[in-house]
Amino acid sequence: MPPSSRRSRSNRLFIATKSCIVVDIVRADGYLEMSLDGLFARADNRVASLSDKLVVAELVDVLETDDVTFVVGSGVSLFPPASVVNGQRVTEAIAAHLSDGLPKQDVLRRYLARAAFEVIFQHNDNDAAVRKWLLKLFTSDDPKKPNSIHRSIAVSLARKPAHVITTNYDRFIERALLDVGVSVDTIIKEDDTKSASTSIRYFKIHGCTSDPATLIFKLEQERPLQGWKARTFRSLVEGRIVIVIGYSGKDFEICPALLEAGAKAILWNAFSLNLDQGDFPSENAEHLFKHLPLMLFLKGDMHDIFLVKSQRPSNVDEEILGELLADMTPGGVARWRAAVLDVIGAPRQTRQVLRDGKHSFDPASRFERLTGVAYRRGKYRTAIYYGARLAAARSRGEGIHAFGLRAGLDAAFKLRNRGNHRLAKLAYGVAGWGWSQSTFRLRREYAMNMAWFEILDLLRFVRFERRLKRRVGQMESISLKQGFWGSYYLVRDVAEEIGLSPEPGTRTVVPAMPSQLGFKHIGNIPAQLDAFKNARLGAGISWQQIEEEIQLARDTELHPERWKCALAALEAGGWSAKQDVLLLRHVFAGLWKCEYTSSYEAHVLWRAIRAVAQRYTS
Repeated sequence: MPPSSRRSRSNRLFIATKSCIVVDIVRADGYLEMSLDGLFARADNRVASLSDKLVVAELVDVLETDDVTFVVGSGVSLFPPASVVNGQRVTEAIAAHLSDGLPKQDVLRRYLARAAFEVIFQHNDNDAAVRKWLLKLFTSDDPKKPNSIHRSIAVSLARKPAHVITTNYDRFIERALLDVGVSVDTIIKEDDTKSASTSIRYFKIHGCTSDPATLIFKLEQERPLQGWKARTFRSLVEGRIVIVIGYSGKDFEICPALLEAGAKAILWNAFSLNLDQGDFPSENAEHLFKHLPLMLFLKGDMHDIFLVKSQRPSNVDEEILGELLADMTPGGVARWRAAVLDVIGAPRQTRQVLRDGKHSFDPASRFERLTGVAYRRGKYRTAIYYGARLAAARSRGEGIHAFGLRAGLDAAFKLRNRGNHRLAKLAYGVAGWGWSQSTFRLRREYAMNMAWFEILDLLRFVRFERRLKRRVGQMESISLKQGFWGSYYLVRDVAEEIGLSPEPGTRTVVPAMPSQLGFKHIGNIPAQLDAFKNARLGAGISWQQIEEEIQLARDTELHPERWKCALAALEAGGWSAKQDVLLLRHVFAGLWKCEYTSSYEAHVLWRAIRAVAQRYTS
């Protein structure tokens, strides 16, 4: 674009100093073409480096001239003097505590640390202690003050009005805005949307420490954005350039909303990434990148965006869980530990926690956990034994509908595993009656299992494709509206496997990611392995990926998933003779540790041997 055709722009950049004084810097060449198009032009494979001064100059020009919305995560508060831990560090600390002293501790710790913050707190039954701890952790009291990033955002809003959306609980940005004399409309609750008086909106989408009741820290609270939150989010994003800073994208509702909100472009800052090796800030960020052509990664230090001196994050090595654990009873901690390990599908480790803390559990909950542990390990006769003891413990003092749901599903699983599909369907009918009468909390607990059985029933009517599409769409919508992420990804997994898409208009939100990544995100190892097994293994899946998934099943003693993954890989083919032998060993070892009938074992072994033999005889 020739200079004569461009509107006049200031030849100045700005930085925010410690005292928030705006300092002008004259551009060396006196004139540069600054635009969003120029920023994308300087990117390599849609990744622009912040070490490139021209990229930074173009970015600053975007801040000064375009309509911008900042999406700010907890990473901005890591730096001094704010020095607040982010969600990832909290998750890592909890993962270290929950996995401490258990078999394959390092493997389990890494897996738990990948899960979202809200997934782990979903299974803590002491909400009051968690809320109190979060208030203590994220309240911005003196001597802590806003850091240079907080101040830079405030200065940017003072120079040109923009909107801010944040998942942060803390109030450092509010303090920085107050310091520079900027008035904003802070939106925390629905009533706040009705009293807008300025051109700047500050949307605290996960609540604020100023109103503890608004804090969102559990998975059940992170449903896809609906109602006033969805309308507010879209109004702040549509047609604007979104700049993402200090945010991983691990939350469940933000990225799907970004995908649909109609942003002009998304500029996502990440300190380090390697797209060629699949190294993204999160699975959600990867999905956005693949589906939004006008998304660009800004690789480098977030301080460079605002031309402020770089800082190192504060070293927060102290025991950040100390106060939370002090407010919980030993029994409460043991129940939290067992619940998380059981739900993510680590039966070997769950069994040890149940044995070590035997007296921390009431008989019914203990037998329920042991039933699940035995079933996941392939110990089906043991599962029936614990299921009988669970039924005896639950029949006293529990509502008949809740008992029907639990007992019906347990019986349906066991009957189906033994090949008795007619009685399994009858037991599922009992569970369905219990489901219709149960509380929301109980429905959430069993949503994925109910969806699984309904899908099995639906697949009998594959020839009625229109009916099946409509029901799949309805199941997706119901799961999303209730925040039942496990059952949602399960429906997605089956739909992907049979090549089915729902009827137009039945899905309430574009899916955040493929089912396998979704199960990894919510921390469900068996479902993740099952989705991996159901994937077309020959299409771009490496031997290293197969080894990692099988090793994960082996480390957690998910014996059925171990041999199923190995068998799926064998039947996909394309491996060397040595790799075929290793896969056969996994099939043999997994079957050996499960309690199957001899005829079923022979059937599986025949499939494995035939898959190998066909390749070498053809």
